[in-house]
Amino acid sequence: MHRLFLFFVLFVLSLNSLGVEVYSQIGTWKTYTNTNHINDIVSRGDTLWVATSGGLVTFDVQKKDFINTYTNVDGLIHVNVTSIVIDRKGHVWLGTDGGGISKWRRPSEIWRTYTEFDGVALHVRTLWLDGPILWVGTDEGIAFFQWGWDWEERDTSYVWKENYDTRNGLPSHIINAFATNSTTVWVGTDGGVSSALKSSNLKDPSSWTSYTVDDGLPSSKVIALAICGSHVWVGTDRGASFFNGEQWIEGGLIEGNNVNALRVLADTLWAGTSAGVYKLVNDQWIAVAQQSLPSQDVRVVSRTNNGVIFCGIWAMGLAELDGSSWIQFSTEGPWKNNFLSVIVDQMGFVWSSVRSDRFTGKISRFADGLWTVFDEEDGIESANGTMDIMVDPQGRKWFATWGEGVSVLDDKGTLDKEDDNLTVYNTSNSGIHGIPDDPNFEVVTAIKEDNQGNLWFSNYFFGVVVYSPQDSLWEFFTTSDGLVDWFVLSLAIEDKGQIWIGAEQNGVSLFDHGGTPFQKVDDVWKTFDAENNFTNSTVNSIESVEGDTIWFGTNEGLFEYDGELFQRNPVIQNTGVLSLTRDARGHIWVGTSDQGVYVLDRSGNLRVHYDSENSGLVNNTVNDIDVNEQTGEVWMATPLGLSRYDSGVVKLKGEEEKINFFPNPFLPSQGHTKVTFFQLPDDPMLRIYTVSGEMIAELYPQPDSPNLIFWNAENQSGEKVGSGIYVVMLIAPGIDPRIGKLAIVR
Repeated sequence: MHRLFLFFVLFVLSLNSLGVEVYSQIGTWKTYTNTNHINDIVSRGDTLWVATSGGLVTFDVQKKDFINTYTNVDGLIHVNVTSIVIDRKGHVWLGTDGGGISKWRRPSEIWRTYTEFDGVALHVRTLWLDGPILWVGTDEGIAFFQWGWDWEERDTSYVWKENYDTRNGLPSHIINAFATNSTTVWVGTDGGVSSALKSSNLKDPSSWTSYTVDDGLPSSKVIALAICGSHVWVGTDRGASFFNGEQWIEGGLIEGNNVNALRVLADTLWAGTSAGVYKLVNDQWIAVAQQSLPSQDVRVVSRTNNGVIFCGIWAMGLAELDGSSWIQFSTEGPWKNNFLSVIVDQMGFVWSSVRSDRFTGKISRFADGLWTVFDEEDGIESANGTMDIMVDPQGRKWFATWGEGVSVLDDKGTLDKEDDNLTVYNTSNSGIHGIPDDPNFEVVTAIKEDNQGNLWFSNYFFGVVVYSPQDSLWEFFTTSDGLVDWFVLSLAIEDKGQIWIGAEQNGVSLFDHGGTPFQKVDDVWKTFDAENNFTNSTVNSIESVEGDTIWFGTNEGLFEYDGELFQRNPVIQNTGVLSLTRDARGHIWVGTSDQGVYVLDRSGNLRVHYDSENSGLVNNTVNDIDVNEQTGEVWMATPLGLSRYDSGVVKLKGEEEKINFFPNPFLPSQGHTKVTFFQLPDDPMLRIYTVSGEMIAELYPQPDSPNLIFWNAENQSGEKVGSGIYVVMLIAPGIDPRIGKLAIVR
């Protein structure tokens, strides 16, 4: 111990002067979403609060610019925000489609969540503020929040009422809209519209009066409601009508179109429809500057305090009515939020496959803080979505699509599309085959490149195809050659060149082509299924690690093959495994169908588990994962957005590598609260010493960050340490101790 101490004291004396480096992202999460799909708008002062399918955004009316974006990493319970109201205290209430209600308290900016445990269903469709009552429309009926004397909700002065649904007289449990006056509440549902006196017993079915198409509604699916003068207006998926107190009368608003929103703004009734914006003037609906709208699908109309009209356009952002034309404002982001696959190229650009609700797909690239879309206009046909993306050693991007074969993009490593070259492989020019019912519909689910430069494609509903770009050769393999099944989904290539092929059913095939993939005479096929202690379930992903270990992600959990036996991983069993990848240290990142992400060491032991509750992961369904080994960034593709975690895990450069930490110097006067040690080896331990050799702290990683260590500049007794130079020693298995120095200035 004396010799070791003398070593690091001499080392400290020889260190160069302290340098200040800034690392702001280590250990943090970031969510990337599209916030141009607008569901609701509320105006307060010079700010528009905008509910979108990708989170909450604010817009400065005077500066004509977006201010802030709030997602799950900021405290929002769910990024798909369906509705928004602001109460008289300025607190912002947000209904979400999957997380219940989030409340943003002002001025503390503290988030609070209400879910089924509070009496609110998770899928909230609409909110309506009526004095001391917040009406909540969900897919399980009505709930409402009633304030007592205390608007700050201290103690138990607030009450959540029970749900009201079809058992209480409503025509449907799916609630889309509310409107109230001093005596009556009107409720729009998927089965019609209902009304009741607010003073009545809402549990009693006789308190409700319901109306459907039999009573004159254009459709029983009521999307919007408004009370204007003496009339109650309903917007449906087939137009609008109004109630004059006795009967429903056709409203004359573009019959057959969705009426998404009805708002009374300065005593005038406005409508946002699938055919644009309208307002009611002298009992006639007037189209408002339709030709200048970037899209006709208007979801909401709002008015600022100074009388400016804004509308929210689905997929196109905000638009402001400026005289006789609309001015569009949109946010920077990916094309949609349903991410299927993701990969980082050699330049650090992030490429992702994104799919819409209508199963059309595009490619989104994230580089230098900007998003770029690639689609059929660029020559990339992705049909129902790109299932896999591969980057070859030349930097070309290979896109495996569901229906359009394979597209290959050579972007020359630049952001400029002008120098891009694109090649498409399909039935007309390659060995890729279409499905039996439509030979021109070519489904490719995975792409891998072997060490000879050959490209391997899992050609769903046909088999496996190999292509040699050097020799322009194509060959294919089907069940007649020994392939386990035609419905192939996943591929992996061992260092020895053997090909693992995962199927939708019946297990996996191991294919040894003997180094001659275009000559079948020496081919050897093996099949592994439930009879071999594997599974007949869907094999979604396959990943090889150093040595002979192969990992298989299936609908029945995670399996490991060591060259002789299959074993089911004891940690990941009761969930589907959708994606597998390795980081720079050989850790296995496992994306699941409903449990988030697991990180395992090379032996399959659990290191850490991330989900939407204990981390910034945006959704627990993780379709794909890729790791930037140079930076430690982990990118996770989910149906609600793209999550990035800055793990700090990069390749270790050798035993003499420095200890990475920030800030240095540590300056509490500048707001520093902790020192972060990052890019640490596995199983690290840190000891902090004074220059005289007294150990004052021994530090270990936290369970959720196994390659990070944090120090709050306190000794082992919990006392703050004084100003001075401190010696840091890093100890970990397999490396010699490393020494660094840290300055603290109080």
